[in-house]
Amino acid sequence: MTHQNTAEDASWSEVAQGLIGTRGFYRENEKHSFTYIERSDVLCVTFDNLDIAMNKRTDRRPWGFGFIEKQGWSMLGAMANGWTWYRDPWVIDQFDALKQSGFFRQFRQVIFYGASMGGYAALVFSAACPGATVIAFSPQSTLDKTRVPWETRYVSAWGYDYSGPYGDAATTLHSARSISLFYDPYSELDKGHIDRLHGQNLRHYRCPFLGHRLGSLLQRMNVLQPMVLGAANHDLNQDQFHKLLQSRKTCRRYTVELVGRLIETSHPILAAQACRHVLKSGPDRFFSQTLEELGLAT
Repeated sequence: MTHQNTAEDASWSEVAQGLIGTRGFYRENEKHSFTYIERSDVLCVTFDNLDIAMNKRTDRRPWGFGFIEKQGWSMLGAMANGWTWYRDPWVIDQFDALKQSGFFRQFRQVIFYGASMGGYAALVFSAACPGATVIAFSPQSTLDKTRVPWETRYVSAWGYDYSGPYGDAATTLHSARSISLFYDPYSELDKGHIDRLHGQNLRHYRCPFLGHRLGSLLQRMNVLQPMVLGAANHDLNQDQFHKLLQSRKTCRRYTVELVGRLIETSHPILAAQACRHVLKSGPDRFFSQTLEELGLAT
C-alpha cells in the first residue's frame, strides 16, 4: 500500500482512521483512497468530482460527507488525487473485490452518488452492485474519444483506458434499480453524454440554465438535499422536482447562465430584459456591463 505524502492527504488519513471504527476500513494508493464508515443498512458510495479532487484544503472530506453523516447512512467514500476519472487498475480491483466478497449484499439499499467526474464514476462502478440506486449530476458517460469525439473538455483525461466492465456508462447502467440524472439540457456537451444513455431505469431531471456545476448551485438554493433524498427514496416526481427548482428564479447565478444562453442563441432583447429585471433590485456590475455590450443600456 502506497501512502500519499501531502499534508492534506495525511490529515484525512488520520481523521479517517479515527472514524472507521472496528468494522470500517481505510485503503489508499498514490492516486485514490477508499474510506468505509459503517452506520446503518443503507450504504452511500460517493466519488469526488474534479473541483473537490483538486482542492488541497486540510479539511477536505469525501463528497457528500456531512450530508451522509446527517442521514445516518453508512458511507464508502472514494477520493481522487487529481484528474483521474478513477481510471486506475487499483480502483477497478477494489470494486471487483467488494463485489466478489459480497460486501454490498449486507445492505438493504446501496446508493452510488457523484457529480461530473464523480457522476461518471457513480454510473460505471454501480455495475459492481446490481440493484443499486444511482444519483448523478452532470455526469460524463465516457471520455473515450472514439465514442465521444465531440467532447472537448478534460484533455488530460483523454488518454486513459475506458475499456472493461466499468468503462462506458452506456453499457454499465442496465443493472441498476434506478438512475436519476440531473443535468442542464442546454449544456450541449453534458446533454451529449446524457443522450448516450438509454434504459427503463433512467429518470431525467432537467435543470435549464444551471450549467455544468448545477449541484453547487442547487445546494446554494437549499434544494439539493431534498432532491437527493427524493431520488434515493424513488419518490421524486416531476411536479415535486419543478416546485423545488422554482427557487432558481431568485438565484443570481441562474440569471447569469440564462443571460449567457439568450445571447448565444441570438435573443439580445430577452437577455436585456433579464438584466434589467435584476438591476431593479440594485446595482450589479455584470448585468449593467452586459446591457452596455448589447447596446441596450437605455
